[in-house]
Amino acid sequence: MKAGKDLSLYQFAIVTDVAAQKNFVQAASASANWPIGILQNKPNASGKAAEIAITGVCRIKLGAKMTSGSPVVANASGFGASLSGTGSNTAGRLLYGGSIGDVVPILLQANPPYGAAGISVAF
Repeated sequence: MKAGKDLSLYQFAIVTDVAAQKNFVQAASASANWPIGILQNKPNASGKAAEIAITGVCRIKLGAKMTSGSPVVANASGFGASLSGTGSNTAGRLLYGGSIGDVVPILLQANPPYGAAGISVAF
Protein backbone atom coordinates (compact mmCIF):
# COMPACT_ATOMS: atom_id res chain seq x y z
CA MET A 1 0.00 0.00 0.00
CA LYS A 2 1.03 3.59 -0.58
CA ALA A 3 0.29 6.86 1.19
CA GLY A 4 -2.34 8.99 -0.53
CA LYS A 5 -0.67 12.13 0.89
CA ASP A 6 1.91 13.11 3.51
CA LEU A 7 1.12 10.87 6.51
CA SER A 8 4.22 11.69 8.55
CA LEU A 9 2.05 12.98 11.43
CA TYR A 10 -0.21 9.91 11.42
CA GLN A 11 2.05 7.10 12.62
CA PHE A 12 -0.10 4.67 14.67
CA ALA A 13 -3.36 6.08 13.23
CA ILE A 14 -6.20 4.04 11.73
CA VAL A 15 -6.05 4.13 7.94
CA THR A 16 -8.67 3.55 5.27
CA ASP A 17 -8.59 3.38 1.49
CA VAL A 18 -8.51 6.35 -0.87
CA ALA A 19 -11.62 5.74 -2.97
CA ALA A 20 -10.24 7.28 -6.16
CA GLN A 21 -6.85 5.53 -6.05
CA LYS A 22 -6.26 1.77 -5.86
CA ASN A 23 -3.68 0.64 -3.28
CA PHE A 24 -3.51 4.05 -1.57
CA VAL A 25 -4.44 4.81 2.04
CA GLN A 26 -5.28 7.88 4.09
CA ALA A 27 -5.93 8.53 7.77
CA ALA A 28 -9.49 7.59 8.65
CA SER A 29 -11.63 10.65 9.36
CA ALA A 30 -14.66 9.16 11.11
CA SER A 31 -15.80 6.10 13.02
CA ALA A 32 -17.89 5.11 9.97
CA ASN A 33 -14.72 4.66 7.84
CA TRP A 34 -13.89 1.01 7.27
CA PRO A 35 -10.41 0.49 8.82
CA ILE A 36 -7.77 -1.30 6.76
CA GLY A 37 -5.35 -1.31 9.70
CA ILE A 38 -2.92 0.84 11.69
CA LEU A 39 -0.15 2.86 10.02
CA GLN A 40 3.26 1.80 11.39
CA ASN A 41 5.62 4.18 9.62
CA LYS A 42 5.73 7.88 8.65
CA PRO A 43 5.45 8.20 4.84
CA ASN A 44 6.16 11.86 4.08
CA ALA A 45 4.64 12.15 0.59
CA SER A 46 1.97 10.68 -1.66
CA GLY A 47 3.16 7.44 -3.23
CA LYS A 48 5.59 6.54 -0.44
CA ALA A 49 5.28 3.05 1.07
CA ALA A 50 2.74 2.81 3.89
CA GLU A 51 3.47 -0.03 6.33
CA ILE A 52 0.15 -1.16 7.77
CA ALA A 53 -0.53 -3.66 10.56
CA ILE A 54 -3.68 -5.59 9.66
CA THR A 55 -3.84 -8.35 12.25
CA GLY A 56 -2.45 -9.26 15.65
CA VAL A 57 -1.13 -6.84 18.27
CA CYS A 58 0.37 -3.48 17.34
CA ARG A 59 0.34 0.07 18.70
CA ILE A 60 -2.21 2.85 18.24
CA LYS A 61 -2.10 6.53 19.16
CA LEU A 62 -5.10 7.63 21.20
CA GLY A 63 -7.17 10.67 20.30
CA ALA A 64 -9.25 10.33 23.48
CA LYS A 65 -8.95 8.94 27.00
CA MET A 66 -9.80 5.22 26.84
CA THR A 67 -9.85 2.20 29.13
CA SER A 68 -8.42 -1.27 28.67
CA GLY A 69 -10.70 -3.59 26.71
CA SER A 70 -12.51 -0.76 24.92
CA PRO A 71 -13.48 -1.22 21.27
CA VAL A 72 -11.58 1.35 19.16
CA VAL A 73 -12.85 3.51 16.29
CA ALA A 74 -11.20 6.41 14.45
CA ASN A 75 -11.72 10.01 15.51
CA ALA A 76 -11.67 12.86 12.96
CA SER A 77 -7.84 12.60 12.76
CA GLY A 78 -7.68 8.80 12.52
CA PHE A 79 -6.48 8.29 16.08
CA GLY A 80 -8.13 5.91 18.57
CA ALA A 81 -11.45 6.90 20.11
CA SER A 82 -14.25 5.20 22.03
CA LEU A 83 -17.12 3.50 20.30
CA SER A 84 -20.32 5.52 20.59
CA GLY A 85 -23.60 4.70 18.94
CA THR A 86 -24.24 2.52 15.93
CA GLY A 87 -22.82 2.47 12.42
CA SER A 88 -19.22 2.55 13.64
CA ASN A 89 -16.46 0.30 12.31
CA THR A 90 -14.04 -0.85 14.97
CA ALA A 91 -10.35 -1.50 14.41
CA GLY A 92 -9.96 -3.71 17.49
CA ARG A 93 -9.76 -3.60 21.30
CA LEU A 94 -7.28 -1.82 23.53
CA LEU A 95 -5.02 -4.03 25.62
CA TYR A 96 -4.13 -1.08 27.91
CA GLY A 97 -5.92 2.18 28.59
CA GLY A 98 -4.43 5.62 28.19
CA SER A 99 -4.93 9.34 27.63
CA ILE A 100 -4.91 11.56 24.54
CA GLY A 101 -1.59 11.24 22.72
CA ASP A 102 -0.55 7.98 24.41
CA VAL A 103 0.61 5.12 22.19
CA VAL A 104 -0.81 1.86 23.53
CA PRO A 105 -1.19 -1.74 22.34
CA ILE A 106 -4.31 -2.79 20.44
CA LEU A 107 -5.52 -6.21 19.35
CA LEU A 108 -6.64 -5.71 15.76
CA GLN A 109 -9.95 -7.39 14.99
CA ALA A 110 -11.95 -7.03 11.79
CA ASN A 111 -15.54 -6.30 12.78
CA PRO A 112 -18.75 -5.50 10.95
CA PRO A 113 -20.32 -2.10 11.60
CA TYR A 114 -21.82 -1.90 15.09
CA GLY A 115 -25.56 -1.62 14.96
CA ALA A 116 -25.80 -3.79 11.83
CA ALA A 117 -28.54 -6.44 11.84
CA GLY A 118 -27.81 -9.12 14.43
CA ILE A 119 -24.82 -7.31 15.96
CA SER A 120 -24.91 -6.50 19.65
CA VAL A 121 -23.51 -3.16 20.81
CA ALA A 122 -23.44 -4.02 24.54
CA PHE A 123 -20.03 -4.54 26.22
